Amino acid sequence: MNVRLHRAAAPLVLGVCCATTLLLTPHAAIAQSDETPAPTPLPHIEFESETGFDFGRILDTEHQSASFVFKNNGTAPLRILSVTSTCGCTEPEIDGITMPSKKGSPIDGAIYQPGEGSTIRIKFNPLGKSGDNTQTVTIMTNDPSRPKIELPVKAFVQPVVSLDPVALSVGQLERISESEWTVNIISTDIPDKEVPFAVERASVTGQPDFHVTVGDRTRINTEFGEAWNQALILRYTGGAQARHVRGSIVIRTNDESRWLLSIPFEGDVLGDLRANTKSIRLGNNIELGSDLTKSVVVFHPEGKAFGIKAVLDGTSRRPLAFSTSPADTEETPKGIDISMPFPTSRPGPVRGKVLVVTDLPGEPPIEVSYFGNIAIPERKPVETGPVGPQTGENK
Repeated sequence: MNVRLHRAAAPLVLGVCCATTLLLTPHAAIAQSDETPAPTPLPHIEFESETGFDFGRILDTEHQSASFVFKNNGTAPLRILSVTSTCGCTEPEIDGITMPSKKGSPIDGAIYQPGEGSTIRIKFNPLGKSGDNTQTVTIMTNDPSRPKIELPVKAFVQPVVSLDPVALSVGQLERISESEWTVNIISTDIPDKEVPFAVERASVTGQPDFHVTVGDRTRINTEFGEAWNQALILRYTGGAQARHVRGSIVIRTNDESRWLLSIPFEGDVLGDLRANTKSIRLGNNIELGSDLTKSVVVFHPEGKAFGIKAVLDGTSRRPLAFSTSPADTEETPKGIDISMPFPTSRPGPVRGKVLVVTDLPGEPPIEVSYFGNIAIPERKPVETGPVGPQTGENK
């Protein structure tokens, strides 16, 4: 009898436990769903001003500086990964450390805890600039919301001294003719400077057939206002041997900070012989591996006799086949038929020059350029044999 009662009670106890579990489980699930996950700590950079900086109107001798103050208003450490500028004239530094010039270079120690900050200082050297000038300082950070920040740095730069032009091309000169060119030295009045800027003397280096004279100072108007202008006259006196010309005008001034200036010039003194064309047009459909024959007429302006010694490829100096008409060296002008071979591959544009070498003493080769296009060969259709009726074995 006792055994039966014990066995009957067991299911009752189990049922009570299950019911209790069912009643408690929903409440536990509700309690867990009310829990909010903690936010991920993140850095956040903020600047006191992000409009950049405008130095306004400055002389190119006046170095400038500006500061950009920032702070980490986030909840995690802020790292400044790099600070770069668009020009070497604009030099950024942070915590007294000048930034690496290579874009993307890491910065050691530029880490700021929440609430901390620092200052990025910019040094601007306007030398060599003129007029409106804008540079950009770029800051890369580990702030996911602001990984890249760009700050403009502006100035209107007025040169104290400017050269117009800064370099001179004298072009192609006739050997026996004379030519001249003007170079202007423009200077700005500087307050509190007792002696105004002036050119004391000038000379030419490397070219004995060129000479320079210094003109008087005159008052002119420029985009920056009134200024002084002193003209230099470069002269070619003629009679030089045919050659490539490269020299410099060296200028001595009364300004200790820029007492020596230089203006390079370059050009060519032509020989006595001439060609009837400066370039040969080869056409747009040159066949691969073909030889083209083109004609050039070479002559002496005064009818002087000469002979053709060779025709060379201007790049490889490889001799090219040619024939002349008339062949007699006592006659001029001369027609030259030049055979120009082209490669059997590499279709596309071709460009180069040929050099005509004569027997006149001191006469440089005559250069004639050429241009054209090697056509892409057409693909021939693939020939196939006739297709016969299918037999039972092919079905």
